Amino acid sequence: MICARCDEPMTDEEAVAYTVPGASGPGITIHVHRVLCDIPDTTPRRYPTPPC
Repeated sequence: MICARCDEPMTDEEAVAYTVPGASGPGITIHVHRVLCDIPDTTPRRYPTPPC
């Protein structure tokens, strides 16, 4: 199975399942690593502002 947090493959021993309820229908079950994944930083960064 694939981790919903980092998109890496994992075994059943490494996974924990969470149920996410749906607002207008059935929910879903996601599987993530038991230990926190090392997710690369994907947030945008500001360019350095030039001195005035």
